[in-house]
Amino acid sequence: MCGPGSPTTGCPTVSARPRLRFTRGFPNRKESLLLRFTGRRLTCSNVVAGIALLAALLVPASALALPPSTPDPDAWVPNNVVTSVLHHGTTTWVGGLFDSWGPFTGQAASVALAGGAPDPGFPRVLGGFVYAAADDGAGGSYLAGSFSQIGTQAASGVVHLSATGQVLFSVPIDGGYVRSLALGPDGVLYLGGSFTLVGGVVRRRLAAINATTGALVTTWKPCIDEISESGDFDSNTVFALGLSGSTLYVGGDFG
Repeated sequence: MCGPGSPTTGCPTVSARPRLRFTRGFPNRKESLLLRFTGRRLTCSNVVAGIALLAALLVPASALALPPSTPDPDAWVPNNVVTSVLHHGTTTWVGGLFDSWGPFTGQAASVALAGGAPDPGFPRVLGGFVYAAADDGAGGSYLAGSFSQIGTQAASGVVHLSATGQVLFSVPIDGGYVRSLALGPDGVLYLGGSFTLVGGVVRRRLAAINATTGALVTTWKPCIDEISESGDFDSNTVFALGLSGSTLYVGGDFG
């Protein structure tokens, strides 16, 4: 007989690394399933409990009470990085590098001159940054940047918004971004930036579009395409445009 104090001759050797083995059969007609683990035998009730635990671990995520996968668009947000969050009961403590907390507006906002309160009816600009803006003279605005959505509508490049926030046109920009806008008295909107394509047509750093329709002005096509010594992303970029009569002043990193 093997046991404490018994000679080890004829006794099974227990491996230093236990091995798990399932055995089917009815060795003594009292157990329908045996689980052997380092010589220990578990009864069917233990096995059933183990299987139940395994089944609980394999429950699909869709059956669990998970939080929503999309953020609450009406939640308030900080103006900088959050580094810690603690939740207890109905209160959440948030810490970080921010110094103010307020309603989420997206990457652009229409604010009141007195007090700076955001206009709740202005559509949210999402998916990127706004690099330039210009007044259309009729209560609307032109926006340019790396964004991809305005309100619920896909819009990118250069966008014209009406006074009520409706997207009137969207002109795709490729090869870079529009960084500056200037609206001329002749109904032309001038674009400056790091782009190489405007509406699928080659335009390098400078372009002009119809301010009402967004169509490219094909008769105006200056080119800024010098080889930059620095080689960084913003090289050969127009950052500023200014109009005085019929003269357009251009400023940036080029030449």
